[in-house]
Amino acid sequence: MGLSGLLKMVIIGRKQKEEPAAFSECKSGETSSTVKEQVTVLTAEEKAISGQQEIPLDVKRSMENIYDNSKVVELAEQCKMGDIVAMMDMAKFFRDRCTEPLVKLLDQYEAEPTRENETLIEKHLKVYYHEENTAKAYMMWLCRAALYGNDEAAQMMEHWPFYKKNAYLPYDMLAGKGNFSKKLWASNFLWKIGFIDMIRDHEDCGLDFHFSEKYFDFWYVDSYCPADDDGFGAEWDYASVFYDEFFCRIPTREWNKIPEELKKLERKREQYWNDPTHNASGRKYHRKS
Repeated sequence: MGLSGLLKMVIIGRKQKEEPAAFSECKSGETSSTVKEQVTVLTAEEKAISGQQEIPLDVKRSMENIYDNSKVVELAEQCKMGDIVAMMDMAKFFRDRCTEPLVKLLDQYEAEPTRENETLIEKHLKVYYHEENTAKAYMMWLCRAALYGNDEAAQMMEHWPFYKKNAYLPYDMLAGKGNFSKKLWASNFLWKIGFIDMIRDHEDCGLDFHFSEKYFDFWYVDSYCPADDDGFGAEWDYASVFYDEFFCRIPTREWNKIPEELKKLERKREQYWNDPTHNASGRKYHRKS
């Protein structure tokens, strides 16, 4: 299916936006004093589909599957092993996906990290909201690289505090210093920003980080029982999928088995780094305190 087809799927079922109704006076003899005329406003995606304009670059990239790129798949797998060079490369990959106007704003902030330049980025992302995940993925991978021992990334984080606060998963959450929970619109967002093991197609969900045990609890609504006729009794049942700190999926849904499975994943990771071709001395993680 082409990109146009994908975009059509996105907007199927969406109610078109409407401007305030325009009114025109009825001609003499008509039974109604006014006639309401609906004025339809097309979004950027809808205009592109209808041929009125080209597909905006930020929209086009938001629709792409990054894992169609074999290099990204390789980077994602290396990040799961705690490869701090791969984490930096992942950050660069997402930065390169930003549009030219946003890159200019990022360059401006990185050269002069002032509140004024932060505001310019915020305003841009509010207007071009398709770019938000890409920009925040760039910030997040810098944060992760810094946390796990990449000196270059650590220096960047010292100078660019805006990125620490606004990364898709904030620095303080990952460092165990702040809010350990993040509400999410959909699980697909995490998959799209480089966590290749993340399950997809779940909404009304969230992510909790158990810092001391070093694992994530991704939770989502599994079933819903509506309220009765009096408006009482609504119930939501939640399910969880667990991931280690590098977003490798933990192969259990039972809480009491998590420690055992984490040890298995750690042994697998150590075997990976014992292979000299993986260059543990230059690439292996070491968490910053």
